[in-house]
Amino acid sequence: MLMVYLQSVVLKEVKEGRQMTKEEFRSELKKRGKKPHVVEGLVNSLSLFEEYLHQRGKQLDDASEKDLQDYSLACEAEKKGSTKIMVRGIMLYYSFSGSKTMTQLAGKLRESQTAKTRKVFQLRDFMGVNVDYIKKLSMLGIIDINQMIEAGKTPNCRKELSDKTGIPSQGILELVKLSNLARSSGLKAVRARLYHDAGFDTWEEIAKWDPEKIRERLSGYIKKTDFEGIPPTPKEAANAVATARKMPRIVEW
Repeated sequence: MLMVYLQSVVLKEVKEGRQMTKEEFRSELKKRGKKPHVVEGLVNSLSLFEEYLHQRGKQLDDASEKDLQDYSLACEAEKKGSTKIMVRGIMLYYSFSGSKTMTQLAGKLRESQTAKTRKVFQLRDFMGVNVDYIKKLSMLGIIDINQMIEAGKTPNCRKELSDKTGIPSQGILELVKLSNLARSSGLKAVRARLYHDAGFDTWEEIAKWDPEKIRERLSGYIKKTDFEGIPPTPKEAANAVATARKMPRIVEW
């Protein structure tokens, strides 16, 4: 009987991860360098989920994916956009306790909600854009980078947009390239312009380069042109190249 019991415990831990008390959770958060007020907020969000589960006759370590999905919906019904905050502590709890499935689901729920509230970068915020072009595009409802990419994702699309707006084809291409670069959080108003004007105007081009060589070329461009900006740090350049090598290609040049 003892062997059967031990086997059942092992199977439970393999399936659901190691059980963890809230005090262990709090201690783990502190070890990870979380500030006291952050720790208490995360523990509190976990406690609220625990109370929700108790109403269903369950504990944290036998919660199902459906329980977490239903909890997320309940949070959203009470307050729009609350999932990304309420689920963070839950995600960390399951990460620490070893439940990969629940950790991934909590992460997906957070990301989904974050994506809904994330502000899309506006075309007018790029450095050095032609204001007249932005006004003409806005009359067609094209005001942000996602809309610009969709409207100019192929050579034919860009030609049609140029004919429709009267914006020169090169002007349309420039805005599409800037928008495409701005899909990365590290290349926005000034950085996208710097990379574009220095010749790194597509992800395909950036992916070919060594990060340090990119820094050298960007630094040289800034000195030569008196560009109002600074070169990327080694880490930023490395991130740009890493991003370029995995960024989905959605624009046809």
